[in-house]
Amino acid sequence: MIKWNGKSTNGTWRKEIIANDYEELLEELVDRDIIDGYWNMDSQAFDGLCDCSEMLEKLRDEYQEAIEEDDDEKMASFEKQFDNIDWHEDVFSKLSEDDFKYVIRGCNSQAYYQEFEEVEED
Repeated sequence: MIKWNGKSTNGTWRKEIIANDYEELLEELVDRDIIDGYWNMDSQAFDGLCDCSEMLEKLRDEYQEAIEEDDDEKMASFEKQFDNIDWHEDVFSKLSEDDFKYVIRGCNSQAYYQEFEEVEED
């Protein structure tokens, strides 16, 4: 099990979450609005996932290219691919626990200070 503690820079905001693994921890942090949804391309979580997933990195590049070229066909192609992502199967199943930890640690807009503790179940 993973015990996550996060707090703001001024210490007024503190949270603790316990999850079975880092994937569950990521989902719980999103569900509690501690980090933005990883499906939001402007989120820190999405950026972190792109660093760990070749598929997402490629899609992000296609998106940027479609924007720069103002190409409606490329944008439609991107949107179709993005909308059809099975996040667990296409992305999460290919990540290591260290990848998830990297993504979570990079999401520091609310919880600037973060600690991870791996605890054994009783």
